[in-house]
Amino acid sequence: DETGLLRIFQLITPTQIFRQQITAEEQLIAEKQPEQLQSAPVSQPPPIKLIWAEIIPADKQPIKPQPQMNLRYNAKFSTPTKSYRVIIDIPTEFFAEVKKRDRKDFDELVKISQSDIVPLSIAFKQLQKTENYSNEQLANVILNFAQSIPYIKDKVSVGMEDYHNYAIETLASGIGDCEDKSILMAAITENLGYDTILVNPYGHIAVGIAGDFKGYGIDYQGKHYYYAETTTPGWQIGELRADLTDKEMNVIPIS
Repeated sequence: DETGLLRIFQLITPTQIFRQQITAEEQLIAEKQPEQLQSAPVSQPPPIKLIWAEIIPADKQPIKPQPQMNLRYNAKFSTPTKSYRVIIDIPTEFFAEVKKRDRKDFDELVKISQSDIVPLSIAFKQLQKTENYSNEQLANVILNFAQSIPYIKDKVSVGMEDYHNYAIETLASGIGDCEDKSILMAAITENLGYDTILVNPYGHIAVGIAGDFKGYGIDYQGKHYYYAETTTPGWQIGELRADLTDKEMNVIPIS
């Protein structure tokens, strides 16, 4: 249950945090991932891909020292009313494994990334409880987080015209372009139970999310999805860039 998931934020030693995050990860993955994952015995050794994440007020510092052999994402982001700090520790061994993965289609990148970032998703769920955010408010907070990651084109960041990152790669590098940041946001929202799609105006990728929002959206398979622009700060769900108003909005379903 939610209480069990959120216990990880009340623990004080690295060993306890490690064990409780594995427990939380197993539970959330079992709820969101394919049937073959649900049937895997929970007694299996913990995977090396465990990351650690917390979201705190922007003026606070992490409660956990950075472990050796870990990459750390430590950056602030702002909503229209508050500012937060996100801290994510990524084992270098796990990051090296992710870099070896084949590049997939956008929907597959989202689905694979979901299990990679379960602790970050849990941290956003804890933030919702702490701040008493509605589901719609939390979705905009997640969007604000994705927008806060500096936008860098693939040609500059990796020397290629087009290179699609897994969410862990975006977090480890601290930069991304439109598809990288949209994959990250969609993986988080899918983990938290939002009905999510990717939206593909020609030459661009954004997120579509169903819910009690207002503004611009598109209809797909009997549902209405509101547009979420991940490239730069300042946009809220339902707001569409002026340069995209005449573009055809293609849908990339995730599940």
